[in-house]
Amino acid sequence: VIEGATEATYIIASLAAENAGSYKVVVTNTNGASTASTTSTVCTLTVAEPVNWALGQPYTKSVPPTAGGDYMDALRDDTDNKELTDGIVGAPDYWTDYNWVHYIGKPVDVVVDLGEDRVFNAFEIVMMRYNSGGLNITLPSAVNISYSSDNATWQEVHSGSFPTDVTESTAYTYSYRHS
Repeated sequence: VIEGATEATYIIASLAAENAGSYKVVVTNTNGASTASTTSTVCTLTVAEPVNWALGQPYTKSVPPTAGGDYMDALRDDTDNKELTDGIVGAPDYWTDYNWVHYIGKPVDVVVDLGEDRVFNAFEIVMMRYNSGGLNITLPSAVNISYSSDNATWQEVHSGSFPTDVTESTAYTYSYRHS
C-alpha cells in the first residue's frame, strides 16, 4: 500500500531507482450498505539510467575558444567541434590537465544538435573554477538553456546563474532538473 495514494492519479515527483518494482491498483466503490472492488493486473515500473543525448553530438559555437599565451598553448582548441560533448571532464588542475576548452572574456552560444526532437527534464554543464599561481579563472556569470526544432525559433527552458562564492579550484557542475 502506498501511503496517501487515494486519488485517481498517482505521481512520483522525483522518480528514482528505488521506485522500480511491481504495482497494482485496487479500486473500491462504497455505495450505501454495499462495497465493490476490483484489482488490476500487475504492471511493472522500470526506472532507466539517465541518457546523455548530447554525448558525441555535433555543435556550433558563436565564437572560437580563447587560445594563445604561454600557459594556453596546450589547451584543446576545439577546431572540430567535438570537445564540448566528448564526455571528458578536466581536473581542476589547470597546469597539468589540458582537457578544458576556454572562452575567456566573452559570452559564447553553443548549439548542440541532438539529432532529433528529444524530451528531457535535466541537464548538467561542467565548468572550471581555478584560483592558483596568480591565475584566477572564474565561473561564467549566467547559463541560459533553450531548445529549437528548426534552429530558428527558440524556447527558453532555463535561465540561471553560477554561484559567486566559489573561491577554490574545482570542476563545478551546474545542474538543472525540471520538476
